[in-house]
Amino acid sequence: MKIKIGFFAVLLFISLAISRGYHTLIPLLAVIIHEGGHIIAAVALGKGFSGLELGIFGARLNLSERLLSYGEEFAICIAGPAANILSVLFILGAYMKSESESLLYFILSSLFLAFINLLPIKTFDGGRMLFCIIARISDEQKADFFLKVFSFISLFFIWSLSLYLLLRHTSSLSLFVFSASVFASIFVDEGRYR
Repeated sequence: MKIKIGFFAVLLFISLAISRGYHTLIPLLAVIIHEGGHIIAAVALGKGFSGLELGIFGARLNLSERLLSYGEEFAICIAGPAANILSVLFILGAYMKSESESLLYFILSSLFLAFINLLPIKTFDGGRMLFCIIARISDEQKADFFLKVFSFISLFFIWSLSLYLLLRHTSSLSLFVFSASVFASIFVDEGRYR
């Protein structure tokens, strides 16, 4: 499998490592579990991967062959967030006994990753799942149209929330930049599905 790591992904990781130290490894573990869920589902369906791309917006696994059905793509997409949620359920008992700050940080990182990926945004797992559902009952053109509408609404909501938090509480600059960047990559660049 070919692995490609983007320049900005490296800069993001370095900046997080400098500001958060070893706590940077905790969200990285949540990402590995998430992507592992996708890989396990693909292997269970008999699919292989030709590469992995790490970018500033996350990871993208490239299948070595085209998916055969919308159902298979849906299953592979939902497996990542499901892996995060299952890992939280597994760790929750240990956290309840120890109340470890690191375990809490892992739980929050995993839940955030699962939640954000389930949003109906074109390049996220939730967007791909929504596309599969609509395309299966209608056609790909209508699915693409509805996905653009849902993506716009979701990103506008995140952007508005981050702007409110930024102006009201002088926090959430990273969420503001993230939502604006995803919006630009979808609607300005018309990028590929991730």
